[in-house]
Formats: sequence, C-alpha cells, structure tokens
Amino acid sequence: MQPEMRGNGLDTLKIDLKNFSQDNKTIQVTLGDEYFSSIEYKEIKAGNVSVMLEVNKVTDKSFDLNFHIEGEVEVECCRCLDNVSVAVATERRLVAKMGGETDDDTLVAVDEEDGILDISWLVYEFVALSLPINPTHKDGECNTDMIRILGEHSAEKKDEEEATDPRWDKLKSLKSNN
Repeated sequence: MQPEMRGNGLDTLKIDLKNFSQDNKTIQVTLGDEYFSSIEYKEIKAGNVSVMLEVNKVTDKSFDLNFHIEGEVEVECCRCLDNVSVAVATERRLVAKMGGETDDDTLVAVDEEDGILDISWLVYEFVALSLPINPTHKDGECNTDMIRILGEHSAEKKDEEEATDPRWDKLKSLKSNN
C-alpha cells in the first residue's frame, strides 16, 4: 500500500499517459532531501538520487517503463543508530497499462479516465529495495559511545560473567560427570 505523500512540487514524477503523444520519452530528475522528507515512510532520512526513466509507448494503453536510479541516501546505521550514507544503484522495468487492476509486481494499472501515473512512490520503493539489509558504518566509524554501551550489554560479556561464578562451575562439573 502506498503511504500518503505530502506536497513537494515534484510534478515531474507524474506522467500523463492518457495524452502521451510520443513513441518514447526520457525523463531525468534529481531528487534531494525535499523529496525524501515528503514521503511518510522514514526508512530513508535524506539523499541525492538521479532518476532516468525511459517511457516507451507499446500501444495506446500499454507502456514500458525502464528506470535507472543511482545516488546516495542517508539511513540509520544498524549498529550505532546514527545516520550513514549509502550508495544506491538500481535498474527496474515495469509495464503500465491503462484500466483494470492487477496483482502482478511488474505491471502497474493506471486509471483510464485520469491517465496519470505518479511514480514518486515507485522510485522510493526501488531505492529502498536497493539498500543493504543491514546498513552500517565502516569499521571504526560508528558512534563510539553507542558501541561502548552495546559492549557493556552484549550477551558475550554476560556469558563471561556467568562463567566466572563458582557455583555454576560446580553444577557444570556435575553435569559433565553424568
């Protein structure tokens, strides 16, 4: 489901397929912090992403959409929770058809009466899907205070502390004798 978008003046991300007069068209746009802040979903905090979209008219009601997206975005580091800059690059292909509904991931249905395809959410999804599963800073670049706190609460440290308790050592020796 597409989250609500707040107004951001990015009309270049709305394509009028109903009145599309060319056989093909290339749309290029650079999306910055304003774009990412306009999306209700907050996985991506900020960024600078270049989008090139080739729209090819197949029939009066069918269009091939070829996306090429690259740039950098800021997301939360999975280790220290500070923002980390991550390079993104992806290429995606979709087919847009006027009228009807679809559950096909590679097919986008466009209201035939309106004829407008808003790709703003599609671009966000493509960028989010190109992110690493666990984005982190390079070694040594994480927030040192957070890393220290994590170290104090890590399971390994608790295991070490439990291992030094002599009562557990005696119980472990009884268990190993059986």
